[in-house]
Amino acid sequence: RRIQSPLFTKCLVLALVNLWRMSYWITNIAASPAGIGAVSDYFVDAFPDYLDRTMCTQKHLDIARSVLRHHRHEFGCSSKAVFDQQRFIVYRSNQREGGGSPEFVKEDGMPVSMYRNELCNQFVKQRLDLRAGDELFQVARVDLLLTTAKFLFSPRSSAKSAW
Repeated sequence: RRIQSPLFTKCLVLALVNLWRMSYWITNIAASPAGIGAVSDYFVDAFPDYLDRTMCTQKHLDIARSVLRHHRHEFGCSSKAVFDQQRFIVYRSNQREGGGSPEFVKEDGMPVSMYRNELCNQFVKQRLDLRAGDELFQVARVDLLLTTAKFLFSPRSSAKSAW
């Protein structure tokens, strides 16, 4: 069973119940094309996006800066990691030195999971040095109606691609 379905359901329902909001912002830090692609495809105003559909706004930048300044230790991002504010890449995020999570780095430099859209796999390959522990930081918005529609009506092909 795919992990994305239960994750997105919980992301939508729990926050809606807890926050009593129809729209709220989320962040994602990942090196996996599957996670990066899912955020790009299912959430609203996701930046960066592998199809370049969204421009970076001051809101995206403010959220990224705040989360990385105050909460990076909560999700295993090294205090020594450097955030590229133009590309939204966190260089050396998974370094053990500084509290990173090197267990997420595969020795062969391959991503943990690929995405169904080859464009996303190439996007990640071109931007991240996975052996060094680089990760992409995404900021997106959950809009109850738009996000639900994107999730329910998206193509669900799971064609594998060659890295």
